[in-house]
Amino acid sequence: MRSPRISGAVAGIAALVAAMLMWSPAQAALTAPSAPQNPLAFDIGTTSVRFTWAAPLTNGGSPLTDYRLQLSTTQGFTVDTTQVVENIGVVNTYTFSGLSGNTTYYFRVAARNAVGTSTNSSAINILTSTALPDAPSNLQLVDIGVDYAVLTWDAPASNGGRPVVDYYIEYELNDSSNWVDYERESSIQNTVRIEGLRVAQFYRFRVSALTSFGLG
Repeated sequence: MRSPRISGAVAGIAALVAAMLMWSPAQAALTAPSAPQNPLAFDIGTTSVRFTWAAPLTNGGSPLTDYRLQLSTTQGFTVDTTQVVENIGVVNTYTFSGLSGNTTYYFRVAARNAVGTSTNSSAINILTSTALPDAPSNLQLVDIGVDYAVLTWDAPASNGGRPVVDYYIEYELNDSSNWVDYERESSIQNTVRIEGLRVAQFYRFRVSALTSFGLG
């Protein structure tokens, strides 16, 4: 016959084992992941930049499902200045395109799991490169006289990140391949009257935009 002391000990052990079986790590409280680590910028161009980051130190007990990226022209990431990219999957790199040249951008990233979204990573900032301006478009001869011609054109589609400060006007006489600068005061007007032309001669004209970065 088992003694009461032994029976009590066995019952205690059984209760302990039952309690241990009822608890498992899977039943620990799940949380959102911690913030992604070490955001970095690579391949910084005039209109694009590639960012990378490291996974969070903890996924909160639930697998990562996505990252949320934010790119802003303001350090405070205000709604009207911030691009938000979501649903990119569990990747650790992304390239933003369509950016403006010579512009400071701020970047941060957050991780997601089935529970929720992490806090944002630390923010980093980059300065996009500056490029030469595009060529002016839609150059037209709108008036011509005995010794003058009036030209108009449209501003470049892109100024390369810096304002246009002047337009460089050139002409060529009789297909000579000798382009001559038409000297005038600096102007950002999209029209010019070229005077002093020779009578009954064939002329070709071209216009280039100038910024503080250089001539397009």
